[in-house]
Amino acid sequence: MQLTNPELTSRIKTILSAHGTPGPSLTFELSGSGLLEAPATALESPVRLQMMGCRLSIDDLGAGFSSLQRLCQLPFNEIKLDGEFVRTLEHEPRCRAVISSTLTLGETLGMTVVIEGIGTEEQRQELVPLGCNQGQGYLRERPMSGADLLSWLDARRISDPSVFQEGYRYDDQPSLATGKCGHCH
Repeated sequence: MQLTNPELTSRIKTILSAHGTPGPSLTFELSGSGLLEAPATALESPVRLQMMGCRLSIDDLGAGFSSLQRLCQLPFNEIKLDGEFVRTLEHEPRCRAVISSTLTLGETLGMTVVIEGIGTEEQRQELVPLGCNQGQGYLRERPMSGADLLSWLDARRISDPSVFQEGYRYDDQPSLATGKCGHCH
């Protein structure tokens, strides 16, 4: 569904109601660069979704032409910092500064910050002292189909119930499993 679809919020409300799902349990990831191109009328949908209790995440902040201005214009709950900053963290001190500043910005604005692209234990160990407590990347698991994800979750539920404690989040994209940086194995 597109943000410009006038039926978007009513359809989502109906689906949530039909499944007995509270709005805060659903997070919508909106591309920062896509929001720059969106007409003003499309910006009403995220506001309505947030009023229904749904969470809004600005995805890939720092990539392409995403804009910090949108953080002030829309009621985001979460910032997802593009993984490119993590990939060059070891060799580029400026990336460390961008990550650290984004974590501080998120805290100041009352937003969760998810650092994307965490693929190694070394990267995780670099991020934790900066204050990273949520990350996304291949460190936890590689992309998988929806059916494989369900099997993976079932196996984890049996072998390690702590995976389902607060702090672990599974994106609405069935190919990615995310967890707090401080608890990744």
